[in-house]
Amino acid sequence: MAASTLPRRATWKRDPAPYLRIDRRRSLGQIASVVVPYPALWGLAALVQPAPWLAVVFGVVGAAILIRMYSFFHDLTHNALFRSRAANVRWGYLLGFLLWTPYRWWQRQHSLHHANNGNLDKRGPGEVRTMTMAEYRSASHLGRLGYRLYRNPVLLLGVGPSLVFLFERRFPRRGMTGRMLFSVVLTNLALVVWPVGLGVLAGWQTFLIMQGTMLVVAGAVGAWMLYIQHQYEETYYQAGGDWNFELAALQGSSFLACAARMRSRRCSRARRWSPSPAAPTRCGPSCGTRSAARSCPSHGAACWSPRRGG
Repeated sequence: MAASTLPRRATWKRDPAPYLRIDRRRSLGQIASVVVPYPALWGLAALVQPAPWLAVVFGVVGAAILIRMYSFFHDLTHNALFRSRAANVRWGYLLGFLLWTPYRWWQRQHSLHHANNGNLDKRGPGEVRTMTMAEYRSASHLGRLGYRLYRNPVLLLGVGPSLVFLFERRFPRRGMTGRMLFSVVLTNLALVVWPVGLGVLAGWQTFLIMQGTMLVVAGAVGAWMLYIQHQYEETYYQAGGDWNFELAALQGSSFLACAARMRSRRCSRARRWSPSPAAPTRCGPSCGTRSAARSCPSHGAACWSPRRGG
């Protein structure tokens, strides 16, 4: 699709409007579907005092809850679940405490990701590091090694996400506003209170096994979902002067084709809308397709080239 064939932005806002109506009751029900079972799982662990193997099973169940919780946290940062911004913020802070993620800081990072996705001149926040072929070829041997290690599936999906949640989101950064800094500090305080409480109630061995399992499993799945959303051969990358916001949205994001039982009613309705007859309803391959399989993390140091994508 060429930029000249894209509809005007006003059309983009008008046509999908029916799919963007906020249902407060439904939003509360979705949040309840994670904030109720998650503490209930910890309460069950405190009651039964599970053996280590069972604590791992509990941790896997908890990871599934956290993955779903993160999707709602994402929507809250977009102010998409409630009409009131204050309600989105309150629930966002609460879920952020459970997800080890400062709400305001992540909201800002994610906004930058949306604003710059596919822009070669503004890579950075909220994305998997991607070098162009020219950058990789001009890099030193140490730089190439570091890039390959960074994109190795063991580090990218296994070790990296846990380190991000444990350490990278704990500290203030240059350029943070007062609200972002407050978000970081308040989240850190929450991460002192509720883990200590859970450790006392469930036992420290159970807490460490369950929480460690949740960090590794949920982190790996989350990183994988982020990876396949933007990393595939036909993905969109352009230099700043040629970059187009709408094309980046349409051609720079994949559509993950899940089994029918895994799709929410909202998603199944939203996928029917297309901004123009020429626009695909699936902007990129799902991970089950041949093309996406070639760009999965196990294939090493993937680099973008104008001959392969964009």
